[in-house]
Amino acid sequence: MTSKPEKSSPTGARPPERSHRLYHILSTRPVVIVTWESLDTIDQMCELIEEDEAYFIAVFKWTMESEDKVERLAQDYARHQEKHRGYHLLYLCNTPAEYELLSRHNVPGVLCHQNAFLDERIYRICPDMEKRFDAVYNAQIAPYKRHCLAQRVKSLALITYTLYYQPIEQRKAYFDELKKVLPWAVMLNWEGHPEYGRCLFDPHLPRIPNEKISEHLCMAGVGLMLSKEEGGCFAVTEYLLSGLPVVSTKSKGGRDVWFDEEYAAIVEDTPEAVAEGVRDMINRNIPAEYIRDKTLEKMKVHRNSFIALVNQLYRRAGVDRDFRDDWKKVYRNRMMRAEPWPGSFAAEVNRVS
Repeated sequence: MTSKPEKSSPTGARPPERSHRLYHILSTRPVVIVTWESLDTIDQMCELIEEDEAYFIAVFKWTMESEDKVERLAQDYARHQEKHRGYHLLYLCNTPAEYELLSRHNVPGVLCHQNAFLDERIYRICPDMEKRFDAVYNAQIAPYKRHCLAQRVKSLALITYTLYYQPIEQRKAYFDELKKVLPWAVMLNWEGHPEYGRCLFDPHLPRIPNEKISEHLCMAGVGLMLSKEEGGCFAVTEYLLSGLPVVSTKSKGGRDVWFDEEYAAIVEDTPEAVAEGVRDMINRNIPAEYIRDKTLEKMKVHRNSFIALVNQLYRRAGVDRDFRDDWKKVYRNRMMRAEPWPGSFAAEVNRVS
């Protein structure tokens, strides 16, 4: 419901069972949970909560700017509310279009972009990093990321990763294609490693830690976003917080919420337009501090919306508390935790605070 369906591999095998779930408990009295999971997991959470009332704030992993998607969501939402009375569910919307669609189908939502939860202390300007590349593209190994549109950018760095649910054969095929199309691109994850391809598909090798991402991004002059459709896209705001201007293709999903024509160019879906956009942004020589400060201003608006939402839930539950006072205690990067499931969820959510 809130994410793209998992796909089978070409051999028909299902992806490996996930051992973790993405959620963050903001409060236990009242129970308020932010989750990136589907209704199946939210249903399981409801069964483990002892309180008669709880509030779930769900985040969309993929764009919901589709009438058909929201119609199905509305049906699932009605089923959930009928099954779990007293356990209230609402959604964070990355775009006005998502919010309007949900409202039209009587699904509660709030206009609050997920990227407002990025930790500006982690994603930062690194002034001592040498600008070795014209552009950097931070994107997973997946066809929808359309790396081929960067083939005219001759000074290019890539940060790459894969997700567990992608069939390994599919990932390897796309990676091999990428190396043929962009043979000069420097892979920053394991730069200089002779077996980079093998490393990429080794599940025991971690991605670049969040704390190190900005150091890699700041090696480039411009950040690229080349997908046609996806979700809110954390990478675009990571670029901006690191002081990089952005060149993006036209897209659906909400990343353009963070754009300003001064430091973000939306170009046609061609390698030539992308390369021209990169050259233009480099020539503008926009101060990194200016880009970051403007982005922080936009983040503040969405964070205030989120704080107002949680305060509304507190009042609805009869709790006299201001979430602004709780923010420093409960805030974490992306407002997300990958926790073993079911792990200690029941003990944590039912503890008396």
